[in-house]
Amino acid sequence: MNNWQFYITIWVSVGAIIFSGVLAVLISHHLNKKYELRRIKFTTLSDLLAYRSAVTDNKQPEHIPKFFAVLNRVSVVFNDDENIVKLLNRLLNETGNDAEIIKLLVVAMSENIGLKHLSENDDLILSPFAPRKKD
Repeated sequence: MNNWQFYITIWVSVGAIIFSGVLAVLISHHLNKKYELRRIKFTTLSDLLAYRSAVTDNKQPEHIPKFFAVLNRVSVVFNDDENIVKLLNRLLNETGNDAEIIKLLVVAMSENIGLKHLSENDDLILSPFAPRKKD
């Protein structure tokens, strides 16, 4: 083995080691970013469902500001979904059918993150578990 062949072998080995390390970091970063975005989307949907009693007949006053804070977060977190952005614009501009638009919004958000069990016909979306007023 010549002297130059020895150096080429060393440089190829060092290059392969560096390349594999950089590739592993890039793949890890991509997967972590994807996981973190899904986690944020799931948390936003979960918070929206947690405070949805703010728009039902059985309102809980302490949920109203939290509900609207989460609703404002939806526009940032789900800005890549055209359907969700359209529903948010409808909610902002239309009056009278807020509950129906919120139901459609929850369904669209759940589909965006891969939850398939919520549907437009699901009464649970607008019937949260909350203490009932005593007559």
